[in-house]
Amino acid sequence: MSFWGWISGNNEEEQQNNNNNDNNNNDDDQLKNQHINIRQSEPVLKYKEYKEGQVPEHHLLHVKEEEEEEPPLFTDEELEEIMNKNCQELFDEKFEIVKQFYGIEKTKLANIEIIKLEFVYNKHIDDATDQAEDAKSILDLMKDNTDPVGRMIIRIKREAAAVKSVLDYIEHDDGWELCRDDQDVKTYFRQIPDSPTYLIKIKGVVESPAFDVLACVNEIDLYKKWIPTVVESDIKLSISDYKKIVYLQFDPPSPISWVVSNRDMALYGYGVDMMEDNKLVAMARTVYKEDEEELQKDFPEFSIPPETEDRIRMECMLAGLLFEPVSPTKTKVAVLSCVDPKISLPYWIINTSTKSLAHMMFVYLRNQAANLDQEYIDRINQDGGIYENIRERLNENNNNNND
Repeated sequence: MSFWGWISGNNEEEQQNNNNNDNNNNDDDQLKNQHINIRQSEPVLKYKEYKEGQVPEHHLLHVKEEEEEEPPLFTDEELEEIMNKNCQELFDEKFEIVKQFYGIEKTKLANIEIIKLEFVYNKHIDDATDQAEDAKSILDLMKDNTDPVGRMIIRIKREAAAVKSVLDYIEHDDGWELCRDDQDVKTYFRQIPDSPTYLIKIKGVVESPAFDVLACVNEIDLYKKWIPTVVESDIKLSISDYKKIVYLQFDPPSPISWVVSNRDMALYGYGVDMMEDNKLVAMARTVYKEDEEELQKDFPEFSIPPETEDRIRMECMLAGLLFEPVSPTKTKVAVLSCVDPKISLPYWIINTSTKSLAHMMFVYLRNQAANLDQEYIDRINQDGGIYENIRERLNENNNNNND
């Protein structure tokens, strides 16, 4: 499909919708200081506050508080027992569990342990127990970004909140508009308050094993084999097997290159193992200067690839991929993204193009997963490393399902 094919459709209606959205004054103040709970209702992307630096934890995602009562974290007996433990010994014990969970990408479970700790320490403070001062000191440590322990806890909470919000967006269709439904792929969009770009969601089934679909996403340097316009895709920092800083370059083809210059993007990507819920999640967002400064505390040599005059840096506010194995040869895949390409065109054109391009990208992923070449196969079959780890987790999940 040509560029002008992407932007065909009911453009006047979309332009009017965008104008209406621009004129809406959304009162979002009541959401600024709400807390992240284990169970949450529909999230809200906060573009305006994000751009003004007002959103905590440097992320677009906020959630509305759940009106119904939260499920208890502990039984009465468990709470009594844990309140009688020494605060420091409790932290040492639980933080080891947090590190173990986070080390194997069980970010959701690591975050639940953090929430339990926060609950216990806040209860000590609220009840003015004889451990209240110790509890406050530990809570302060857990929020201290200058301390390695605090940095890890902040990172886990940030990533868990982002994943939970992405899953909420993917799993609920209220507020979304279906704009395309063909080739067994559904594409949705919705407007973010105060943002010029759409939030895009794509859902479909890939007739390939989850392992093969994951390989397409994981092999960063092979993106140019299946993603049109990608001319470079490198890993700039490998934090772990599942956490990386990625750099991408895009050269639009002719005749689009006559009006759109070359682009690039620097992303923080990370994986989350939720196989206890039959889910694997891959997340990404733009790497910002604040991220660079934070990463340099642990990786002093790291720096974000500098912007150059011949490329314009795109901004990825949010991207998430959800993989759900249906059978050994079938995988449900959902993609959520919000990207500003920084193009000097009316945003109704950009948004219309993005909806069509998103559908095409899903089809490209599905086709690539069904036709992995020898280079992919050789990497997959290497002993050790990420693929052996993923294979063990998928096999474990299949065995649990068979039981």
